[in-house]
Amino acid sequence: MSAGEAGCSLCPEHSYTEEAGSMQCHCKDDYYRLPLDPPSVPCTKPPTAPQTLGYSTRQSAVVLDWKPPEDSGGRTDITYNALCSRCAVTLQACGPCDSRIEFVPQQLGLVDTAVTVVNLLPYVNYTFRVEAVNGVSDLSPAPRMYVEITVAMSQGGWQPVVRTAVIWCAMLSLCNTIRITKDKNRIQRSAGLNKTVLVSALN
Repeated sequence: MSAGEAGCSLCPEHSYTEEAGSMQCHCKDDYYRLPLDPPSVPCTKPPTAPQTLGYSTRQSAVVLDWKPPEDSGGRTDITYNALCSRCAVTLQACGPCDSRIEFVPQQLGLVDTAVTVVNLLPYVNYTFRVEAVNGVSDLSPAPRMYVEITVAMSQGGWQPVVRTAVIWCAMLSLCNTIRITKDKNRIQRSAGLNKTVLVSALN
């Protein structure tokens, strides 16, 4: 319970107080409140990873699309960041894509669930990572959840480099697998646990 001029009221969602009559309720673990939020506002958390990352191709460009995260963290101010890595054939050595790679309409702070990546080179493995963020993402010390896919263009056109992927979780016992469906060029999560922390594509 928290106190106010009109008497006591229940703590907002995902918050608590250790004694009756407190003037403010504290956020539970992994939940946050922005500095300018009033004490009456519920505590929220960062979103989970975007869902169902897929791609289509247009000559030297790749169009990435995905679905919103399963859990928004209780907020509506979700945006997306798209990151690009250029990898060796073995996928063991990766580095940031060079400046010639462009994201349309932009790379960071995307509002829509799609982005076009242009000026890609053939016979190069590109790993694209998409993460969802909201207003309290910067307040959390935990790694951001993301989904990624690795593709390369050969004589037969753009192809996924990997066929399976693993979701790394807070505990190994909570790990789950996802798969890239060959016909839809899309990563989909298999049925099972959803408490994921990191998502990464593997051989």
